[in-house]
Amino acid sequence: MLKITKNEIFSAGGFLSALSSKSLEYIASLMPKNLRIPKAINQVKRIITHANPHLDEYFAILLFKAALQKEFHSLPMEEEVLYSYNSDTLAQQIWPTSALFGFGATRTGGAKPLLVYDEHRLNNQKRKYSSCSDIVVKSLFSNGLFSLPPGLQKLFGEIDHIDANAGAHPLHLGNLIKEWHDAEFLLVRGNTPKDDVKNSLDPSWKQAIMEAIITAMVYSLQNNRDYKDTKSLQKAMADSLEHYCQHTLLRFDPLFPSVMKDIRKFTSSISGAFLKQKNASGDSQNKDFVLDKQNRKIPQRMTIDKIALAVVECWGPILGQIIMTHIWEAKVLTQLSFERIKLELDHHIVQETHDFDEHTSIGRLSFRCFFQQMPTGSRQGMKNIWLLSLEPNTNIIAPNKALLNFLKNQNNGVGLFLIANKQHGTHAIFKGHGFPYERWKRIVDRLQQAEGDVDSPCLPGCWHKVTDEQGIYAEYILNGNKAHQYVPKSRIDVDTLGEIIKQDLYGNKI
Repeated sequence: MLKITKNEIFSAGGFLSALSSKSLEYIASLMPKNLRIPKAINQVKRIITHANPHLDEYFAILLFKAALQKEFHSLPMEEEVLYSYNSDTLAQQIWPTSALFGFGATRTGGAKPLLVYDEHRLNNQKRKYSSCSDIVVKSLFSNGLFSLPPGLQKLFGEIDHIDANAGAHPLHLGNLIKEWHDAEFLLVRGNTPKDDVKNSLDPSWKQAIMEAIITAMVYSLQNNRDYKDTKSLQKAMADSLEHYCQHTLLRFDPLFPSVMKDIRKFTSSISGAFLKQKNASGDSQNKDFVLDKQNRKIPQRMTIDKIALAVVECWGPILGQIIMTHIWEAKVLTQLSFERIKLELDHHIVQETHDFDEHTSIGRLSFRCFFQQMPTGSRQGMKNIWLLSLEPNTNIIAPNKALLNFLKNQNNGVGLFLIANKQHGTHAIFKGHGFPYERWKRIVDRLQQAEGDVDSPCLPGCWHKVTDEQGIYAEYILNGNKAHQYVPKSRIDVDTLGEIIKQDLYGNKI
């Protein structure tokens, strides 16, 4: 077990710094010899990644720092935002003395980083590296992956594969971290909800907890933990959840009992958590399993049940529970958002003939129905097309999940929905699973024709279209994100999107 002393906390300047230092110390102890350290490392003053980093970036940065001499272990990590695609003042000022991780190499704000570890390429350009971690491993370690000890090898293989192929289980750390980024943790409960003190986790806080989890997983794997004892996994997770329930300030929320019932249900049996790869058709909903040399499916090691056991084995029961509390709190906040959206949708959309625009407890909600019957491929027969739009309040997390679920349950997935985040100035449009792909493809193309493509080699347009190697469109299209604020803001709203749908349905008849 790894222990942190009071002297270490004092010397590090606080508990989180000590936790991060101890994680780095352990990973550094596993580093091989004959490392290829970049010559420019003495000029690096900081590590930079994009706002709301992914698991891949956290892992890559931890590996990078662990490979360096101890004097570089205190390099600060900063989450940055680009406000100009070719003339960002801050980027031009600090990137020349920084190591950049996973920011998106296609737009750099006119700045040139000292070191770059970024796998991204323009659309349709084949990647040389599968992930940010892949670049770090191949650049720093003379024998690549095989230079790493077993625990790091196994985690790298999983993180690298999922970053390139997706398919992470909903309760995989790669998905759980996305909830942390958006969550406002309840720190002090006031006499009324308006008096509550809430705050999101700052970058150094998130980094310390993430590094502690990654370190715990490596520690367990290095000590030959195989995670095959499902009873031990379930007990560790259930014990952690029950302890959290008894102490969280969220337990006073009226929806807390129903939310906990749902969380207990979908954590009671974590099934289907195996590594997957996209099949030849590129269908994101139909993936083949990755098999080992014995032709067995390879399990995902970073799911919440295995994390719950690993953090206790590595850090002890008290610190392990503190780490798990971050995961449970973000999960409960996300599920509370899900329930609130569901309640509002069930209340307002009572019949498909009633279009509306209303300010609700979750934000501004709009609904439109287009009377064009679409086959659903199920016993429910034909369905009209639904269009939903939400401008979520700041306390709403991952609204796309609740909207997609509602569209699936109430209209067999026949429809689209728009999420307009006024706080970040971003838009996202999602396709329900029952909405015809060819029709969706035409709508995406029309959006890019009207407002431009973010990946245009000249001036960036509004919309980023995600495609796989076969050219299959993803079931969403994005206008900006928190890290890339230079992207022009779309003028799309529920009615302009509705007009595009009608043009596709009726052509020149409208």
